[in-house]
Amino acid sequence: LMCQECEHPACVEVCPTKASYKRPDGIVVIDLHRCIGCRYCMVACPFNARTFTFKDPLEHLEKINPEVPIRKDGVPMKCEFCRWLIDMERCEGVKNPKPVCVQVCPYNALVFGNLKDPNSEVSKIVKTSKVVRLRAGLGTEPKVFYHDL
Repeated sequence: LMCQECEHPACVEVCPTKASYKRPDGIVVIDLHRCIGCRYCMVACPFNARTFTFKDPLEHLEKINPEVPIRKDGVPMKCEFCRWLIDMERCEGVKNPKPVCVQVCPYNALVFGNLKDPNSEVSKIVKTSKVVRLRAGLGTEPKVFYHDL
């Protein structure tokens, strides 16, 4: 299950080094240089959205895109909505940057955007469709919505 990008992420609250944090744009990320690999965030996440990297990913270096940050072994990993791509495209002036999964989905099943912008496609879908959030009663306020389930 992907990260639900919570408004009040439990993973951030329990991180002793503040390596897990929420960016101003709402994306929950992990600072791999600050993370000590305690895995408290993995235990706290009600969605089991994090995985742990046990082996060194550098053994497949020839297959790695140089534009993408290399993950470290001994730290949790999660979907970060391709933050490196979002940041790069914003710097290049792209109006509505999207993560790779949204760009390549053959069924157009994924929508990404600013929920605070009432004119964004994602805001319109949330307002006009029957949407659900997973485990909404836990108080984390997930920002990933599922519609027409």
